Amino acid sequence: MSNPNEHIEDFLKYYFKLKNSPHYAVLLKGNWGVGKTWLLKDVMKQLDSPDDHTKKYLYVSLYGVESFKDIENEFFRELYPLLSSKGVALTGKITKSIVEIFNFKVPEIDIADYLTKTEGLILVFDDLERASMDIEALLGYINYYVEHQGYKVIIIANENELSGTEGDNASNDNKLTEANLRYRRIKEKLIGKTFEVQPQLDLAIDSFIEEIDNATTHDFFKSSLDLIKDYYRRSGYWNLRHLRQALMDFARLMEFIPSDIREKEDVIEELLSIYLMISFEVKSGEMSPFDINKLKDLYFIELAYKSSSKDVVEGELDDFYVKMRE
Repeated sequence: MSNPNEHIEDFLKYYFKLKNSPHYAVLLKGNWGVGKTWLLKDVMKQLDSPDDHTKKYLYVSLYGVESFKDIENEFFRELYPLLSSKGVALTGKITKSIVEIFNFKVPEIDIADYLTKTEGLILVFDDLERASMDIEALLGYINYYVEHQGYKVIIIANENELSGTEGDNASNDNKLTEANLRYRRIKEKLIGKTFEVQPQLDLAIDSFIEEIDNATTHDFFKSSLDLIKDYYRRSGYWNLRHLRQALMDFARLMEFIPSDIREKEDVIEELLSIYLMISFEVKSGEMSPFDINKLKDLYFIELAYKSSSKDVVEGELDDFYVKMRE
């Protein structure tokens, strides 16, 4: 089974084991749902030994993050999960109120002061493109950890979605925006290695199927691997997250199908193929749930054309038609 990301995994293991600070960050880029975070966490897991329960990295999703304080709050939560739990937070507020009643002074806690026990930890910044902050300022903040503090840092991003930057895909340097130029300048300073993650379809599907509790559905998915891969590729979206959701949703649908129908494997396979394709289109925003009602008309049109023509009838669902019957 070939692994298109083997070179990335090898480099990450090398990077993590460096004794001295490399003074650069690594960027893992790729489309949403391609498996960037999954790949990184899998590599990190491989670095753990059975008897070593020490923390190896701090992870923060930048999705919706509006300030540097938000990032430090998340790092603090990971370092001290017990202290940052809801119960302790509530107890802390009650204690503070009682102390204030008796005129004791309660010192303000600066979370940054508690982030001093992070030496040797790898810092992971995920969802860069989804941060609600200025990207240039955010990268400058991350650069402080890399250049001045000597941390090893992994940045995960769908670079094509970075607002106003166009990532590395700008085709004409003469047309680069000022935002793009600023992004490129700070990226060159911060990022030492950039890798584009490819979907690991075989490993992902095996992992998703193992999550299915129902033994009958589990075995059906196992016997339908080629069909699942075929329709995943036909969709053209390469989003493993959508595939996982589709399989889990279909597993629930199977619970409501009468047993005599479930025994007709050809019928269930046809249903699975249609369900997967509709799910991929809807989750990718290319098909509205309201369009599903139109598929019945498209089906009858297809039957008519099978007997008279191979041409595809023009219409707003043509792309779906082609993907289903190609």
